[in-house]
Amino acid sequence: MVAIVDVLLLQVKCSCPSVCIVVVVVAVVVVIVVVDCCCCCCYCCCRCCCSCCWSCLWLLFLLLLLPLLSILLLFLVLLLLMLLLLSLLLLLLLLLFLRLLLVLLLLLSLLWLLLVLLFLLLLLLLLLLRLLLLLVLLVLVLLWLLLLLLLLFLLLLLLLLLLLKLFLVIVLAVVVVVIGVVAAAAVVVAAAVVAVLVVLVVGVGGVVVVDIVVVVVLVIVIVMFVVLIIVIVLVLVPIIVILIIVILGIMVVLVFLAVIVALAVVVLVVVVVVIMMCVVFFFSYDHYHCHS
Repeated sequence: MVAIVDVLLLQVKCSCPSVCIVVVVVAVVVVIVVVDCCCCCCYCCCRCCCSCCWSCLWLLFLLLLLPLLSILLLFLVLLLLMLLLLSLLLLLLLLLFLRLLLVLLLLLSLLWLLLVLLFLLLLLLLLLLRLLLLLVLLVLVLLWLLLLLLLLFLLLLLLLLLLLKLFLVIVLAVVVVVIGVVAAAAVVVAAAVVAVLVVLVVGVGGVVVVDIVVVVVLVIVIVMFVVLIIVIVLVLVPIIVILIIVILGIMVVLVFLAVIVALAVVVLVVVVVVIMMCVVFFFSYDHYHCHS
């Protein structure tokens, strides 16, 4: 049997020895079965037993069909293994695809997180810029208030100077009036003294001279009074004008001060409200993000 297999292998010269061995073994089995079956058939025929021949033929058919069925079964098993391997490969590819999808989702979430952080930083920068602008506005308002206070101080100084000028003008007017009155009194007294001396020295004839002197003195006194009245008028008119200017200046300063105070209060209220709104918005936004 082994010698027959070796001879067949040497004559066939197959590239796959295992397959050739299987084929040769199957062929030898078939030959043996056929020979045995032929002998059995001959024996049975000699004894006229047809049932034995039919059983031998069925056995021969089954022996011939058994290798084919085994090969087909092996092929089916291999096919099932290949399908299973293919399904495993597809499952592995599906898992890899899912892993890549998860990685992409993770990258997208990281990108979205970076965008949110960038937006928050931009919002914080805008809030800081708004606070900086508010501080600059507050500094400008303070400088403007300082300038207004300086202007108010200059106006008050101007009013003080006008009041001092008014005081000096009033003092000058009083001095002029006093000097005029004293001069008029002195002139009248001097005229009376001269008249008395003329009467005493010249006598009754000097009455005409006294009358002339009295008339001249009266004219001088009247002229002095007129000049005094003109001077008083010329002095009082600037005083009245200065008083009007001072009163109007005081009113303007008071109105200007009221406007400054109102504007300062409004600006301070607006700045405080804006700062409180910014602080409330910032803390509420931070609180919302912390809870979310």
